[in-house]
Amino acid sequence: MNKIPNTLNRIYDVVGIGVGPSNLSTAALLSQVNQVKACFFEMNKEFNWHAGMLFPEATLQVSYLKDLVTLVDPTNPYSFLNFLSNKKRLYRFLTAGFSKIKRREFNQYLRWVCDSLDTLEFNSKVKDIQFNGNLFSIHTNTKTVFSKNLIMATGLTPKIPKCVRPYQCSRVFHAIHYLKQNVKTKGKRIAVIGGGQSGAEIIHKLLCEQEDAPSKLVWISSRSSFAPIDDSPFANEYYTPNYCDYFYNLSPDLKHKLNKDQTLSSDGIDMCLLKNIYKMIYELDFIEDKELDVQLIPNSKLMKVLPVGDAFNLVCEQQLNKAQLSTEVDIVILATGFEYKEPVFLNSIKHHISYHNNRFKVNPDYSIEWEFQNSNKIYLQNGSRHVRGVADPNLSLIAWRSAKIINSLCKDTVYDIKDDFPVFDWLNNGYSINKAKNSIIVNS
Repeated sequence: MNKIPNTLNRIYDVVGIGVGPSNLSTAALLSQVNQVKACFFEMNKEFNWHAGMLFPEATLQVSYLKDLVTLVDPTNPYSFLNFLSNKKRLYRFLTAGFSKIKRREFNQYLRWVCDSLDTLEFNSKVKDIQFNGNLFSIHTNTKTVFSKNLIMATGLTPKIPKCVRPYQCSRVFHAIHYLKQNVKTKGKRIAVIGGGQSGAEIIHKLLCEQEDAPSKLVWISSRSSFAPIDDSPFANEYYTPNYCDYFYNLSPDLKHKLNKDQTLSSDGIDMCLLKNIYKMIYELDFIEDKELDVQLIPNSKLMKVLPVGDAFNLVCEQQLNKAQLSTEVDIVILATGFEYKEPVFLNSIKHHISYHNNRFKVNPDYSIEWEFQNSNKIYLQNGSRHVRGVADPNLSLIAWRSAKIINSLCKDTVYDIKDDFPVFDWLNNGYSINKAKNSIIVNS
């Protein structure tokens, strides 16, 4: 039980599972920490950030300064600005005056960081994790390694409505796979389910089709309207370390309510995109000769999917009056968001882990509660929305979260993660703000 394996070259201080933006941030920050031996496994052959949704016109909804490292380590070599400098495009980028950057360029940046780090192993799927009392043994499809600590960043999985699951195929699929599906849209009747940014981007792309234009386009949303993202300065305070720590100390019921109330601060639609969609529908209705039937169905929940030959009859329920309506389509695209699912590689140690309402109990340092947490940590990235708020799956705090994990891992202040002076006087947040002396006092 307590035997340490005689494989010193394969023993790490920490092993990360999954290489998306979260663990890539951690790897980039750890590259400057010599005392930590780390390795990160990713099951895919190469890095591609939401490749199925990298439309040419799609932009990042946060500042490019909210990259992998800048907000905790502005001089780190793996910043977005250093990427621009390295690629000899910094002056051109500044002169262009982009208010927002393309997601495709941000993906280029992320791939550049991957190519620059030597701690990442792709095409390596973690199949099982065991614990011998001192170390974790991590079993991949190619090797077994050992580690004192783990960082799980396996990402979110597409959320598929129950009524749709039996019919998933090349004509019924999640939006994350849109570009990979090579959808034949010409003359087709297409439904997009979901009223957030992803749904809007697909609707816009289909409206822009010329020779491959569909004959019918249906946009269904459970929301009361197709609402814009709340990108106001005060709403963006939800995406700061100070608020994240404040949120952590609230009651579970209040956390649930706030996560619901603050949805549009992250899951709303870009205002420019909404305006373009509205204008394009106007032009279709009154100006263009293009024959495209556009149906917008807000405030409705998809209840049934009924196969009709090669087509599908979608039955929706209006949420206000409970009236039902149906529409027949050839293709169903699910822009229904994502959810966290516990990875199966934890099955061997699952009985040691603590849960609340079938979710991990998460400590302030992003480690989960489990039997041996005092000596061996299991950190969780992008799986703590229920305890950390709407910022958890967002890019905004990934550098701060990574730095917080690294400080815990090293049991030292490797990175200074103190927040700026908050604009809000959050109650019970552990701080007293003395504005006259321009100081923050941590309450005991």
